[in-house]
Amino acid sequence: MRKSFLLVRLTSITCSFSMFQLCSAAVLDSCRRYSAY
Repeated sequence: MRKSFLLVRLTSITCSFSMFQLCSAAVLDSCRRYSAY
């Protein structure tokens, strides 16, 4: 019971972290494109 709870927690943390990375990559990309103009 406890182990599965930790697994779910770890999965959600990993998921939100990768989502955050995707968002930052998109923002950086937009900034670069904006600077290029």
